[in-house]
Amino acid sequence: MKTRHQPFCAVFLLAVGLLVSLTTGYAQLSDTLVLTKADDGTTANAIVGQAITVNLRGNLSTGFAWVLASSSGNSVLTNGPETYVADAGGGVGVGGTFSFPFLASEAGYTALSFEYKRSGDGTPIGTFAVTIRVAPPRLSIQQAGTNVVISWPIPGSSNCFLEGALRPDPSQWAALNVLPLPQGTNYTVMLGTGGSALYFRLQHP
Repeated sequence: MKTRHQPFCAVFLLAVGLLVSLTTGYAQLSDTLVLTKADDGTTANAIVGQAITVNLRGNLSTGFAWVLASSSGNSVLTNGPETYVADAGGGVGVGGTFSFPFLASEAGYTALSFEYKRSGDGTPIGTFAVTIRVAPPRLSIQQAGTNVVISWPIPGSSNCFLEGALRPDPSQWAALNVLPLPQGTNYTVMLGTGGSALYFRLQHP
């Protein structure tokens, strides 16, 4: 299965006395992840809380329609009814777009498959499948005196854990021996500052 090359783990943060956030290629949560037929057979990346829309071309006037055939996994949930918008002009022979709204609800994987067929006809004339890999929520960080407070939203991250590394290399990441404490709608961790840079990320099992 092909993979769309986007970052997966939560945003890295760099600590050197005062803290500086590194620039990454993460989509903002206000950005909807839009998937089309070009994404067939791929693995797409989303972040907890991000809206997802699957747009598939078809022609409802012919009696054919795209339907969600199966969903495997709990990280992506439906987020409203599917819709169909015909292209300008309408009529037989003029197609439109079937839209399926979803929401990335928790870290993990969900496989979605769709079929293009007539109602009551079990034989589809088209299929679409995509796996959505949902990363934990973003980390935020702030200085509190001589300490730093790292926090992230509780929803969708109950099984996640904080990792640290001296450099953002795959072999360097290790779980930190810290206990996140709930504070309002966030988990928080307080750490002391030091002379060495340290990267953080939120990971899930």
